[in-house]
Amino acid sequence: MSLACTECNKMFKDVSSLRRHEKIHKGLKPFVCIFCSKNFRQATQLKTHLRIHTGEKPFNCSSCDKCFAQKCQLVAHRRMHHGEEKPYTCERCGFKFATSSNYKIHIRLHSGEKPYVCDICGQAFAQSSTLTYHKRRHTGEKPYQCDLCGMSFSVSSSLIAHARKHTGETPYKCSQCDGSFVTSSELKKHLRRFHPEGNNGVQCLLCGNRFASVKNMIKHQEKAHADEVRQHKERARAEKPQI
Repeated sequence: MSLACTECNKMFKDVSSLRRHEKIHKGLKPFVCIFCSKNFRQATQLKTHLRIHTGEKPFNCSSCDKCFAQKCQLVAHRRMHHGEEKPYTCERCGFKFATSSNYKIHIRLHSGEKPYVCDICGQAFAQSSTLTYHKRRHTGEKPYQCDLCGMSFSVSSSLIAHARKHTGETPYKCSQCDGSFVTSSELKKHLRRFHPEGNNGVQCLLCGNRFASVKNMIKHQEKAHADEVRQHKERARAEKPQI
């Protein structure tokens, strides 16, 4: 016997599966992580999240030995490191992005949009993940624990970087010398300090000047090209669909 959801007509083989599905329409999150108690609306979301705790990485790159927890991460990796197309281009600074999500986040650097607001202190953020990490400062939550030494972290990337201290892994290689680093930020610092001639930075498409970071380039545009920036923002607001 098959049972249909009255909201979306999806079919289920038993009552318990149907009831669990109906909670999604009610805005509930019935799927709970056994490691950190985070809740999810769908079983597939929980399955993907669990890989953070278990370390499972089922998506393998055919061009190198890298593995990933999500297929979208593999796609982004191949675009960044193996020359596959980066289809999303910022018209303000020319930066190209492998995924639409990274492109949208970058656009907020130019627009100043910060739609994610902390309900505890009112601070606003451009990314939902940054808000999540910020709120853990208020709560003291550190759900990511190192299996080797017991240290806990508020963000998964900090745990990953910490774990490399145990394993000795340094995946970020310098293209100018034999240096290798635990994190991408360490590699960037190294390039700025020891190879400034090979680190051309970010170019302003309005005047051709180069800067050490996107943020510095944006500050330059807002001062030196204020009229162009204002016109761009006005055009972006006009083109934004009304809901």
